[in-house]
Amino acid sequence: MFMKKYARLFTTAVTAAVLALSAVPAAAESSVPQEITDALKGTFVADEPIKTIRGFADVFKGDQLQFDADVNLGEEGSGKVSAAFDKKSLNHSITGTISAGGVNIDFQESMDDTRLAIACPVILQTPVSYDFTNDSPTGALEQYSSYISMANQVIRTLRENASSGSLGAKVSDSYTEAVLNKLNELTFTAIDGKDCTAGSATVACSGWQTTVSGEWLADLADTALNTPMQDNGLSCLDSLRQTGALISSLGGDYDISDIEQLPDQLRTIGEITLDCYCGDGVVREVDITAEGTAAIKLTGETVPWHNIVVETGDVTIPFLTTTEEGTKTTYSTISEGSAMAVSYDTASGEYSVQMDDIPVISGTFGRSDSGIVFSGAAEGVDFSFNVSDKAEIKPIEGETIELTTATEEQMQSLMEIINALSGAAGGAASPAA
Repeated sequence: MFMKKYARLFTTAVTAAVLALSAVPAAAESSVPQEITDALKGTFVADEPIKTIRGFADVFKGDQLQFDADVNLGEEGSGKVSAAFDKKSLNHSITGTISAGGVNIDFQESMDDTRLAIACPVILQTPVSYDFTNDSPTGALEQYSSYISMANQVIRTLRENASSGSLGAKVSDSYTEAVLNKLNELTFTAIDGKDCTAGSATVACSGWQTTVSGEWLADLADTALNTPMQDNGLSCLDSLRQTGALISSLGGDYDISDIEQLPDQLRTIGEITLDCYCGDGVVREVDITAEGTAAIKLTGETVPWHNIVVETGDVTIPFLTTTEEGTKTTYSTISEGSAMAVSYDTASGEYSVQMDDIPVISGTFGRSDSGIVFSGAAEGVDFSFNVSDKAEIKPIEGETIELTTATEEQMQSLMEIINALSGAAGGAASPAA
């Protein structure tokens, strides 16, 4: 129990520290010793798979973005969707087809600088549009003009913020500041050093000590998990939940309840002493003293975090082990008795995930002629995602039912369709209930 709790604590705390300290300008003041700051940056460096995957980011740097997805669920059905987006004009479109039970449902959505439009021939004889620049609706919606005006303002503001990129900059800064504020509450004292392992070599390390409370660690974990840290506004926990939802949709099991409960668990523990040993420009060991003692050792030779060992009492567990075979890298980790292995080949783009030697998913994640391809196969599911920097926006053209000028008869017809769909969905759900 002790090892499980503090190994996860170490991962959460150090990840938060690295993300924060790596974003701090050289002139910024911090109570964290410069040796530790530099060592953290030198420890968690990118290896070849990370460098390769980061290189894919140039696809997202242009003014346009195209996303194409193809999912096959076997007898359950299939689906295709294409989304195109222009970052300058903020115009976009989504088109797709869902096939199930011998029925094909085509749908389309588009948005330009004045209106949002939706088309689905199987359900709507005429496409529906909404002009978000019209703050003075007529017809059936005239009585709701004040609400529509407020909604329009929200839509226009969101589009302006997306165009300026101001939201992304604020999010990134807020995460760094929030985590640094917690780290700067600590006081570090120099202690005797020790010799640490680095692959087959031995490195002389200097030591630093700090003492923290369970309440402080809980606050740090809560900050690291829940503060938005990326340009899209997602927190670490949000990202894990999305990953879990994706794995669950593919038939896998990805439980993050223990991570969600981590802050509350940490509040129940008392004072903790952390001894950090740095040598050769990296962090090589962190010793934890609380209800017992544990040592987390980063023993990778070229990339320190490639091999992490957790020692407590007479028990030694390889928390993370990395092996390299040519251009293929495999990361293996053990958690609560289960072993997971993730492999990636930087040359072919092939990847695989195994749980206790049982294949979970495999496919390709790499560059294609058009951009990036991410394909995979799991039990009963095949999928392919393609991302390109050349967008093909398909606006909905021709006659539409414009909601801001729709008549009572048109709105009544739309409400009947919505009610019918709601009834069908409820009827389909009732037997399972």
